[in-house]
Amino acid sequence: MARLSKSLLGGLANPAMLPAVQESFEKLGGAPRKSQRQRMFTEAMESGDPTNLNELLLSDAARSGDPLAMAKTLQTTQALTQSATQRSIYNLELQRSQAYTSGNFVLAAQIEKQMAEAAASGGIAPKGIMGRTSAQRSAAIKQETEDLNNQITLVKNELFTVVNNHGINSDEYKAAVQQFNDADMGMAVQEFSEAYTTYMENVQKQQELTRNNTPLSQEERQYLLNLGATEDSIDARSISGQRALLTSLQRKELEAALTGSSPLTTKAQARGHVDFALSQLAAKYDYISFFHDDLREVVEEQVLADTPEAKQLQEEIYSLVLGSRPNEVATKVEEWMSTRFKKEFDRSKSAYERRQTRSALIDEMVVAQARHRKMITEDQGIQDLTEVQRRVLLNEVTDSLAPEIKNTLID
Repeated sequence: MARLSKSLLGGLANPAMLPAVQESFEKLGGAPRKSQRQRMFTEAMESGDPTNLNELLLSDAARSGDPLAMAKTLQTTQALTQSATQRSIYNLELQRSQAYTSGNFVLAAQIEKQMAEAAASGGIAPKGIMGRTSAQRSAAIKQETEDLNNQITLVKNELFTVVNNHGINSDEYKAAVQQFNDADMGMAVQEFSEAYTTYMENVQKQQELTRNNTPLSQEERQYLLNLGATEDSIDARSISGQRALLTSLQRKELEAALTGSSPLTTKAQARGHVDFALSQLAAKYDYISFFHDDLREVVEEQVLADTPEAKQLQEEIYSLVLGSRPNEVATKVEEWMSTRFKKEFDRSKSAYERRQTRSALIDEMVVAQARHRKMITEDQGIQDLTEVQRRVLLNEVTDSLAPEIKNTLID
């Protein structure tokens, strides 16, 4: 019996040996069990799910009384279960990708959750499954945001070049403005015009003050000092040289204003930055739980969804950040979410803070162990350990904890 069980196990592990497996099934047991075994084998092959053979394999191994056969059978049944689970996850991933491609991000996230639950029930760690849709959406939004910034910057830099070469009242400049207005970039054109007008007014002012040999005012001198000039470097120049330096730095300030760091002026810009900030916020405060609503679900199913209610929320937050600079958007979005969805936000943020506290405590324990073993000195930290050292110490530290303590420290 043990010899036949081993043959059977080898066939299940190697599809090329399936005929031999079938033969083994026919030979195993007496005549009354032959038809049952044949039926189970056929069903397993037709369904593509061999896990329904597990019970039969285990009972055969148990009757054999061979510990080696029993151990190998257990390994095989586990492998069969994981193989079936992986096929199920693969099929679900095809459905998730199709839903995502069609723009149904809510359905994609729901299928992702089914994938994670299937993995967990099949003994496969769901790591790398949860968050897949959000990561994909976040990357797409980030690219859209960068494209919008690049588009705005391109408009302003192009107009700046035309003005330098032909003047702001030239036919070339007017044609460029018309081109960008037709492309729905009127706000970028207006912002450029206002910034350039302010700059030219300052240039004319500096030219007049230079002609009159007027020393720098205290405000002008402070402007240069704030940008890194020293009193000696300023005083070493003539008044005209000081004025020329001031004009040059003002021009650099103008050029800086004509980049993507300038305030958001269109709904398209606001949308890209807000959607990216929402995705980042959802990833940061993600519960990584199958059983509780969290900020990620709120973002994907209530804010970024394609529903009338979500569209209304989107208009509200997009309007809120208009006029803000890109680096201010994340803060405004987080404040808005903390008010609009207070229950979910507070719960997810608390989970995030607990994870941060646990992570910091584990790091402290790893560092203390490393110093005790002389792997690092007292003035070094966890960043000075190699990846291998850190992982070994981390395993030792967590293994040494009592179960009730470990459960409170590790997700």
